[in-house]
Amino acid sequence: MKILFWNIRGLGNAARRKQLLKLVSFHNFDCICLQETIKASFRQRELERFADQRDMYWGWLPCIGHSGGMLMGVDKEVAQVTEEDHRVYFQSMKLTMKADGFEWLLFNIYGLAHDERKREFLKEIQLKIRSSFDYWR
Repeated sequence: MKILFWNIRGLGNAARRKQLLKLVSFHNFDCICLQETIKASFRQRELERFADQRDMYWGWLPCIGHSGGMLMGVDKEVAQVTEEDHRVYFQSMKLTMKADGFEWLLFNIYGLAHDERKREFLKEIQLKIRSSFDYWR
């Protein structure tokens, strides 16, 4: 399984989108996790271009002003998304692998660089991890 994690620092720039398209085309990723997209939403046509002819399940968190924003994509032929969750600092997808039925969680996390929000960031991630461990028991 190939997964791309990338703090892309803005998908509004045409050169950055082109860079992403080349990378996805070359490596044939099964999952794409982008942080700091600085986009409020995505058009279907745009997502299809990022998928490079794969049928992908997409989910995103909008940016807040001129920071943040996350995008996750999962190839539907590789895994089924059975659950999706998101908060301020993360998005997650529960995946069931098509080949063997194995279930797992994929996290896309983005925390602001400001010290005054680190405690809030860590608490949110900690709560998600704790609730996930309870789920898998």
